[in-house]
Amino acid sequence: MTICIKKLVRATLPGVATTAFALGILLAISSTSRAEDDERKPLRNINEIKHIIVIYQENWSFDSLYGQFPGADGLANSFDAIPQLDVSATPAYSSLIYQTPSPLTGFPLATDPQFPSTTGGKLALASNHSLALPLIPYDFTTYIAADGFTGDIVHRFYHEQLQIDNGLLETKNGDLDKFVTWSDNPGLVLSYLDATNLPEGQLAQQYTLCDNFFHSAYGGSFLNHQWLIAAAAPRPGRHRFRPVGSRVTIRWLRS
Repeated sequence: MTICIKKLVRATLPGVATTAFALGILLAISSTSRAEDDERKPLRNINEIKHIIVIYQENWSFDSLYGQFPGADGLANSFDAIPQLDVSATPAYSSLIYQTPSPLTGFPLATDPQFPSTTGGKLALASNHSLALPLIPYDFTTYIAADGFTGDIVHRFYHEQLQIDNGLLETKNGDLDKFVTWSDNPGLVLSYLDATNLPEGQLAQQYTLCDNFFHSAYGGSFLNHQWLIAAAAPRPGRHRFRPVGSRVTIRWLRS
């Protein structure tokens, strides 16, 4: 790994959240001199590293942002189509979903007018609004601007287990066959954009992008923050919060 402090100093990170889902970018900061910095010398001794910065992206899978990142294990190695079970069928799960539902937005949720829909309530092909898009990964920037706004997607503790279909909350039907089924915004589940050249992606090009990184706990971001530091879930009565200035520090107590 090549260490370069001034690259980190000059980098801007608008919108970066230190939260937990599939993206990990590692930035190693060493104590090398400016002269060594300019020459971009390789790291000679691991003791030169003073800090390791991990950037977690929130609420996105790896492929939904970096599936087209050069050299990454991304969309090129994924599936063409993955039919999802239909919980609204009678009986439940007796049929499959083969077409992409229309994305939703707002509160209460309603069809997002930025995305064309067929008469059957499915997301239409960008090139032909009378035909429904098959249930496949799709680039949502073919419909809206890359800096536009879409609806959100649920990412809660129990929802994730239902989506993965791990058999703990209900009888197991298969593997990874309920992501669309149990999402509150099923039309966005398989959407993606290419973030390779966005500010965060530019950092990844300079440093290390973890394309096989997985979050440690089911559910949202806060619990995974704790796993990053403590490699364990909090136990009731075994932690306390201590305010430090405008921040809050979590201090873990040994059992």
